[in-house]
Amino acid sequence: MKPAELKSRWPPRCRSDISPFGMTAERLKDFRGIPFPQAVKDRKFSESDFSFLDAQGTWIESCVFERCVFRKGDFKNFHDHRNVFVDCQFVECNFSGAALGFFTSRYECCVFEKCRFTRTIFSNAVFKHTKFLDVKIRDIDFNASGFWDCKITGVLNDVWFKGTYQFPELEQHVPVESGLHNVNFEAASLGWITVSNGCVLEDLALPNDAALLDVAHLLRDFESSVGQYFDHNERSKIQRYLEIHPHIKNDQVRTIVTLTELVESYGEPLAARFFDHLVSEFGVRDDGKPMRQGVISASTGKG
Repeated sequence: MKPAELKSRWPPRCRSDISPFGMTAERLKDFRGIPFPQAVKDRKFSESDFSFLDAQGTWIESCVFERCVFRKGDFKNFHDHRNVFVDCQFVECNFSGAALGFFTSRYECCVFEKCRFTRTIFSNAVFKHTKFLDVKIRDIDFNASGFWDCKITGVLNDVWFKGTYQFPELEQHVPVESGLHNVNFEAASLGWITVSNGCVLEDLALPNDAALLDVAHLLRDFESSVGQYFDHNERSKIQRYLEIHPHIKNDQVRTIVTLTELVESYGEPLAARFFDHLVSEFGVRDDGKPMRQGVISASTGKG
């Protein structure tokens, strides 16, 4: 059936817990095309197909979704509060303007593939064993969300990860399990990755043009190190690095630098040399040891 035919089967803003359309060919409960009501609360769905779902503007709270499929679902301006999603697939879904993870929502063993996150707002969404595949995430603040044992491919540019809320005194909730833990970014294109407010970074697999830096060492020795390796004209440009990145503060143990942001700030070939310098002087491995040996060259991609 075509998407329009699937949607036309349902009355507006349907509240059905049981599908009158039986099972799909994949033996999932057939909720394809269903328009969710304005609010869905304290419900549980399992082994269901919600492809072409209309959840635009829906407030979903304290619900559980297990082994569900959401293909080309409309989640624009959707509100996610205290929900649990387990083994769910989101394929080509639109989360534009959605608010995810308020008062902690959990996504475990899920897949987000080719989903749209334009102007999406995150609070404390906790993702575990979850994959984000071929996504394009730009200008997004993940706030105090947590990523545990995840894989991310695609593009992440101008995104922010925090260990807690920017203004915790204004929030009515204490975030849990925030930070980046055993996250694989190797097949992702990264640029302008901001981390702050005590965001934990551990066991990260980064692409060759991104690296972890020791913040305390960077703040202490940046100016003196630049003076040793760059001429006057180069120093006048790159000494503004900490001004351009005001989030690099002592509340962080580590931060992330990407070649992309350096190229956009300083141009080639200075950016490649500066990247190699930062990694050589201030880069750290996940065991906490400095990366003074075997630095990956941003200009050649080789060690």
